[in-house]
Amino acid sequence: GVLEKRVCWIVEPQIQEE
Repeated sequence: GVLEKRVCWIVEPQIQEE
């Protein structure tokens, strides 16, 4: 799940960007 617009680490840890 995308929280902001670049951070995704809730449902999609595979797309997580920091």
